[in-house]
Amino acid sequence: RQFCVTDVADICLPLPPQDLLLPLEACRDAALELLKLLPALFASTKRPDVSLGAAINACTQLLEPSGGRLLLFQHTLPGIAPLKLSHRDDVRTYGTDKEKSLFSPADAEWAVLAARMGGAHICVSSLHFTAHNFVDIASMASLARTTGGQVYLYPDCVPEQRDSIASKLHADLSRNLLRPHGYEGVMRFRTSRGLRVDQYLMGNIKQGDVDVDMPGVDADSTFAVTFKHEERLEDGADACVQCALLYTTADGQRRIRVLTLALQATSAMSTLYRFADLDAHINVLMRKAVLSSARSTLHQMREAIVSSCVDTLYTYRKSCASNTSAGQLILPESLKLLPLYTLALTKNPLMRAGTETRADERAALMAQALR
Repeated sequence: RQFCVTDVADICLPLPPQDLLLPLEACRDAALELLKLLPALFASTKRPDVSLGAAINACTQLLEPSGGRLLLFQHTLPGIAPLKLSHRDDVRTYGTDKEKSLFSPADAEWAVLAARMGGAHICVSSLHFTAHNFVDIASMASLARTTGGQVYLYPDCVPEQRDSIASKLHADLSRNLLRPHGYEGVMRFRTSRGLRVDQYLMGNIKQGDVDVDMPGVDADSTFAVTFKHEERLEDGADACVQCALLYTTADGQRRIRVLTLALQATSAMSTLYRFADLDAHINVLMRKAVLSSARSTLHQMREAIVSSCVDTLYTYRKSCASNTSAGQLILPESLKLLPLYTLALTKNPLMRAGTETRADERAALMAQALR
C-alpha cells in the first residue's frame, strides 16, 4: 500500500512506526517489487519540485523510537519547504572571503535536524548524483557528519556514464550495508596524570571533557584526538591513553571495546622527533583545517598547514641540529616526507585554489576527510 501525506509543511506519519517498519525477511518480495517499480513510479510527473525536507522529517519520526540507519538519495535541490535550498554556488565568490559560506549549511535548521537525528541514534548516509548541477552538499552533509554516516558524490551523471556509475553505486551500497556497523555508540578517552584530552576531531569538533555520542560507527570510521600536556611528566615514565567505545551490534548485543596505549615520556627533542608518526601528523593537520572552514578561507587553511610544517622543521633544526650550516636543509628521518605531504595536501582538490573544484565536490571531500 502507498500512503500519501499532502501537508508537507507539518509532516506526520499515517500509521504508528511499529506498523510501518517491518523485518526484511517478512516483506522481502514486496521490497523487491517496490525497487523495480520506483524508476517508473513518477517518470511521467510534470513537477520537478522536491520536498526533501518533509521526507527526512518523516523518516526521523519513523526511526525516532528505535534509532537505526537512513540512506538518503538526492539529485536536485529541494525547492519546497521545509529545509528549502536555493542555488548559491557563485564562481565569482571563489577565492574570496565569501567562499567559506559555501562549506556551511545554508540554513541553521539543517544543524538542528542533525542534532535531533543524532539524539535519536539515527545514522544518515547520503548519496548525491549531479549532472553539472549544484545540489548543496554542504547543507546535507551536516546530517552525515553529525550522525556518523558517510557522504557519497557521483558527478557527471549523464546517460553515457550510466554503466560506470551503476558499478560504483553497487560497490558503495554493498560496502555501506554489509560492513560491520555499531549503533548507539558512546566514546570517551581517558589519560593518565599530566595529560588531558583537548579535542575530538570528528565530523564536528568536540571538546575533550565529554562523552562523545556516535549514533553510527562502522568498520571504516576513523577519528583523531588531540591532547594537552598540563603537568610535568617524569622522563622515562609511561603516559597512558585509553579509548572506550560502548555500542550495540546489529544483533542487539551491547558491547564495549577498550584500547589502551602506553607512551614513554621523554625530555629529549631528538627522541620525540625520532618516533614521530608522519601519517597521524598530516591527518590531524587536515582535520583541523577542514574543521576551520566555517571561519577561514581556503587560502588561510593552506597557510596554516604550511606554517605548521615550517614550525615543526624549524623547531627540529633549532633543538636538534643547531650546529649545521644555515643553508643546509635538515630533516628528521621520521618526517623527511613532511614537506612533500604538506605540498600534496595543499594541492589536493580538498584545498586547491581555483575554480576547477566546485563547491559541491569540495564539500564532499571535506566530509570524507573527517571520516
